[in-house]
Amino acid sequence: MSHNDDLYKIRDKLINVTISTATLFLCLALIPSLSRYFEIGWNPVFLFHIGISGALVILFALRKKIPLSVKSHSIFLLFMLLAIVGIINFRTVGGAYTALVVITLCTMLYGLRMGIVYSLVFIAAFVAIGFLQVRQVINPKVSFNEYVNLRTTWFTTITAYVFMIIILLNSVNLFYTYYIDALNQAREKSMELVKTLDSLIQSDKKYRSIFEGSKDGLFFIDEHFKITSCNRSYTQLAGYDLPELKGQYFKKFMYNREVNWDSLFLELASSPQNKAEVEIVHKSGEVIPAEVTVYRANFEDSSFLWAVVSDLREKKFFESEIFSAMIRAEENERERYAKELHDGLGPLLSTSMIYLFTINEEQDLSLIKEYAGRAYSILEDATKTVKEISNNLSPIILREYGMVHAVRSFIEKAGHVRRIHFSIDDELTRRYPEVLEFTIYRILVELINNSLKHSGADEITISFLKIQPNGFLVRYHENGAGFDYHEAITSKSGFGLLNLKNRIHKIGGDYSYQTAPGQGVQVSIKIPNYSLC
Repeated sequence: MSHNDDLYKIRDKLINVTISTATLFLCLALIPSLSRYFEIGWNPVFLFHIGISGALVILFALRKKIPLSVKSHSIFLLFMLLAIVGIINFRTVGGAYTALVVITLCTMLYGLRMGIVYSLVFIAAFVAIGFLQVRQVINPKVSFNEYVNLRTTWFTTITAYVFMIIILLNSVNLFYTYYIDALNQAREKSMELVKTLDSLIQSDKKYRSIFEGSKDGLFFIDEHFKITSCNRSYTQLAGYDLPELKGQYFKKFMYNREVNWDSLFLELASSPQNKAEVEIVHKSGEVIPAEVTVYRANFEDSSFLWAVVSDLREKKFFESEIFSAMIRAEENERERYAKELHDGLGPLLSTSMIYLFTINEEQDLSLIKEYAGRAYSILEDATKTVKEISNNLSPIILREYGMVHAVRSFIEKAGHVRRIHFSIDDELTRRYPEVLEFTIYRILVELINNSLKHSGADEITISFLKIQPNGFLVRYHENGAGFDYHEAITSKSGFGLLNLKNRIHKIGGDYSYQTAPGQGVQVSIKIPNYSLC
């Protein structure tokens, strides 16, 4: 509610109470006023008193239906007429106090100017009536000296004074009460506004802290696609100072000028997938890969859209390094299997060929049988070797029985390398896509090999847990020496860890790797939801 509404409410309440009080007391005062009939006879002023009382009763009945200005000035004029008629009939003693009440109420409600207006009206009427009585144009029917000595005069005068004092005191008290209430309400509102302002200041400080402290670049553009503001990170990314960027068309800092950047930004702002990879041109001419996320501004200022720009140089570098590491790993794997084929299978096949060549030249049947048996035995060994190499590439047990059984099989073989206690908790009751199971199996094999080679762990726990509706969670824990994860991830030795994380993300999983010196390793792999094969 506004200040004018509060003021109107106070005036309306005060006038309504004044009308109610005046109606009650004036109707009661009509009795002593008419009692003067027995001493001075009938006087036309009695009709006026009756008319005033009737007018007040009508005003009282309509007080909630007529406008404030109409009813307030109506009661002021009725009181003023009462004073003027009293002066006409009973000279200076008659009703002048009612004019004082009108002037007081009018000044409280409408200010000094309106109070002066009513004062001038009363003074002008008082002087005019006095002049007319001196000129004997107006001749009161009642002798003033006789009137003041009548018993009813004192009775009616006292009644009138009490009536006016009550109205005046009641009105002033109501005005004071409503005024104090309004002040208290205003104070409460002021306190609320102060708290709100304080909250806004704190929010602004937080916003400024986030805005300026963000590692990502932030910039705002208006409806003409010109930059209105940006943070320090964006100025560093673009290589310009804020005054150089402000007011510039944002397309100026994009590498590919042929793209319709206005339409692209509008499309991104209204799309759920509001991200796109772009290239920013640095002041020095360097082209910087970046990811831009565009939002439509929902606050009332000159901003139309705002964008978050993330520098992708480090990410691209690590992706390149991860890809190189993956290629190197694949090459190493190929070299290993090539060596196994050459060193393991090659000699067996060569020996078999020698026996077969010898059989072809041999005439002795017993020797032919002996050489054939040896060749068969060697070919059996070759077949077993092929199976072992094939199982290393893609274990049969993984394809037939799933990743949990494949991990158990690998553990049985790995357990002979070093004395270590393995435990597996399995809640899974179904199979998952082959690519998913193969990836999880390879990751766990890699984690186990790392623990066997580097950690010195003597206990490894692997848990396969169900997640509703169709997902699962894999937890790997070992109690080895642990290491500094941050140091490892930022060094060249951390490419394996980054490769691990990248492989999990490619199958839509979430990955958590926790370790520290002396605290072992805890890995969590969460696969959210997959359909049955």
